[in-house]
Amino acid sequence: MNLNNKLIKIRRDLHKLPELSNNEKRTSSEIISFLKDYNPTDIIKNLAGNGIICIYDFKKPGPYIVFRAEMDALPIPEKNSIKYKSRNDGISHACGHDGHISILLGLAEFLSKNENEHFKGKIILLFQPAEETATGAKKIINDKRFQKLEPTHIFGFHNIPSFKIGSIVLTDQFFTSASQGLILRFHGKSSHAGQPEKGNNPIKSMLKCIRILEDISKYYSQKQPGSFITIIHLKLGEEAFGTNPGEGVIMATFRSFNQQNIDDMTEKSINQIKKAMKNFKASLDFKWVEVFPAIKNNKECIKIIKKASDVSKLDVINIKKPFPWSEDFSYYLNQYNGAFFGLGAGEEHTPLHNPNYDFPDELIEIGVRILKNIILETQKIYDGEYK
Repeated sequence: MNLNNKLIKIRRDLHKLPELSNNEKRTSSEIISFLKDYNPTDIIKNLAGNGIICIYDFKKPGPYIVFRAEMDALPIPEKNSIKYKSRNDGISHACGHDGHISILLGLAEFLSKNENEHFKGKIILLFQPAEETATGAKKIINDKRFQKLEPTHIFGFHNIPSFKIGSIVLTDQFFTSASQGLILRFHGKSSHAGQPEKGNNPIKSMLKCIRILEDISKYYSQKQPGSFITIIHLKLGEEAFGTNPGEGVIMATFRSFNQQNIDDMTEKSINQIKKAMKNFKASLDFKWVEVFPAIKNNKECIKIIKKASDVSKLDVINIKKPFPWSEDFSYYLNQYNGAFFGLGAGEEHTPLHNPNYDFPDELIEIGVRILKNIILETQKIYDGEYK
């Protein structure tokens, strides 16, 4: 079986048995089993839970280049009828992380070849858990085993539907939005539905908070397009017609291309909500979750990707504004020189996070090719600066 067919096979095996954030045990085992056939210098396990670092050390001074792929799937039931459809109820690789893993595994085969002994420095393949919940990257960065690697360059990538298959999607500015989730929990007092006066239904305080969030969202979206708040979940009481509810929940996502706008929106929202709650008997607690900073690319690393794209004979598409979604790769870029880019998944391809999404297998070979050439171009730059 040739390498590309082998990579397609493991991609489909991973697709069949997807695992949610922080539960990627089988995925981790599959990755390690594959890597052992390609003679890495070292494999470090159990980073941030189920994460893996695969190191190729060429024993000469040079760049320390990290490539990252995500491991986790999503709580989305798959609706495809493909033979390798998810067998884990309610879970699917609807973001293509199975494909990203396969691309990085293809790079292991390239790095294991004897003709690459002239390389300098280290090449590090990082398989990261829990990207979808914004917890994986932070834990990796705080792990001393990763810190010891001291990367000079770090690269991440993501397949992006609606762009020509195999195109390289770039910007040397902000690539994605910053976002963070807010959970508001309202505590009143339940009573019989026939005696609501004996309870404290938090519905009025919830409606007031919804209006506050909507007004702040409208103000900031007019101030700067791309800054807004989305209310994503509401819950009041239980499905019990005899009960006047005493508990309620509002969940909302704050999003902006501008980190300052996120900071302003969150501060203003909490201040106004706390002030409004003084007029109600219900109490409130809140929690921030899934905090993703915006991705800001390093210009020198973008130049490397552009050169690698030219050598790979792949079209480059320069985006004019950031994508509205978020990625925890931003945590790496806050500490290391690096860049995040897109791999076009097809202009008519099913969108990400859709129950009918499936990673396009033809993108695996293209992904391996661009990463190979990023290595080669980075090595050339290093030689020019330090020889």
